Amino acid sequence: MAEQRSHFPDVEAEPIYELRQGNLRSHKHVSRPQDRLHLHIAISACLFLLALAGWGAFAQAVLSRKNVEAELRREVSRLTLERDQVVEQRRTLNSELATSKADLAAAQRGISGLIAALEKSRAELSSTQQLGAVRQRN
Repeated sequence: MAEQRSHFPDVEAEPIYELRQGNLRSHKHVSRPQDRLHLHIAISACLFLLALAGWGAFAQAVLSRKNVEAELRREVSRLTLERDQVVEQRRTLNSELATSKADLAAAQRGISGLIAALEKSRAELSSTQQLGAVRQRN
C-alpha cells in the first residue's frame, strides 16, 4: 500500500492509531477527505462563533452608546432648567437690590434732611439761649 502524503509539504503526516479486534495498527494517512471535511467544518464553526461574538460586541457598544447619549441629553436638559432658574433668581435679586438701593438713597436723603433740621434747631436754640442770656444781663 502506497503511503499518502499530507497536502502540506512542511508537515509530515502523523500516525493515527486504531484498535480493531485487539490489534493496534498505525495509519500514516491523516489527510483523508473525511478528516479534511471535519477540519473545515471545525474551522468554519470557530470563525462563525468569532464573527458572532464580534457582531454581538458591536451591537452592545452601539446600545451602550445610545444609553450614554440619552443620559447626557437628560443631564443637559436638567442643567438647562437649573440655569434658567438661576438666571430668573438673579434677575429677581437684581430687582430687589435696585429697590433696596433706592430705599437706601431715600433713607439717606431723609437722614440728611433730619441732620439739616437738627443743625437748624441747634442753631436756633443756640441763638435763643444767647438771646435769653443777653436779656438776663439787661
